Amino acid sequence: MYCDSNQLTSLDVSNNTALTHLFCFSNQLISLDVKNGNNSTLTVFLCYLNLNLTCINVDDAAWSTLNWTGTFFSGDSQNYFSTNCPPLSAIQEHTTNKKLLKITDILGREINQTNQPLFYIYDDGTVEKRIVIE
Repeated sequence: MYCDSNQLTSLDVSNNTALTHLFCFSNQLISLDVKNGNNSTLTVFLCYLNLNLTCINVDDAAWSTLNWTGTFFSGDSQNYFSTNCPPLSAIQEHTTNKKLLKITDILGREINQTNQPLFYIYDDGTVEKRIVIE
């Protein structure tokens, strides 16, 4: 499976029991699950340049550590194998100090009424579409 250089953050191939090659390097992975019950058939496993990936979920951590070495098996120094990686937080908080510039309706008129679609335009260029019902 070739999925390198795609900015993926999560990859789960646990249902792919026929997997023999996995090229998932140069992504943004934070979660990787290769626990498919058939890790011994994986002959190429390249997952380097995923600097936020620590735990890789596998069938047998000791077996993977011992056997997945050399040219065809490459990861980053912070990677480790486990049969039970800790869950990732589903909630990511993004805090920004953006300033509301104006509120417009769908025709671009500045307005501040409820019960209709409104566009909140901020100084950082973001626009939020909201419907406030009262």
